[in-house]
Amino acid sequence: MRVYELARQLDISNKELLDHFEDLGVEVKSHSSSVDDKAIRLLLDKIQAEQKRSAPGKAGKPRKPPRPQPVVAEQPKEEDPPGPKVNARAIALEAIARAKAKREKQRQEAMEQGQPAAMKAPEHQKVALGEAAVSEKPPIAPPPPAAAP
Repeated sequence: MRVYELARQLDISNKELLDHFEDLGVEVKSHSSSVDDKAIRLLLDKIQAEQKRSAPGKAGKPRKPPRPQPVVAEQPKEEDPPGPKVNARAIALEAIARAKAKREKQRQEAMEQGQPAAMKAPEHQKVALGEAAVSEKPPIAPPPPAAAP
């Protein structure tokens, strides 16, 4: 266990706890040092003995009051009127199903007309592949020879 964790549990400062460990002869360098169970038991016994001695007269060092917790005022929530919940996954699945049904209908129509089973591309996807698309370009002439110096 770390020194700072033990200090938090015992509600004393890290410095006080380091001083207690030094009095016990336990080598602790800083608040982030680890201490073993034996050292913790020794410390707890020492603290309990000190509390018993100081309890009748209550002449111990006064402890700091605990830190006040910040008070967060609850803001009234504006209640949204209950409405239908949107399930985005269901909407997407419905759109996919409609698209599949549309493609299947187009295939059926093409089969009835005797066209091959291949689908026609929509207008915005059509590409002109006629003679104009395949044109031969004239060969590029080699560059003129460089002049001799």
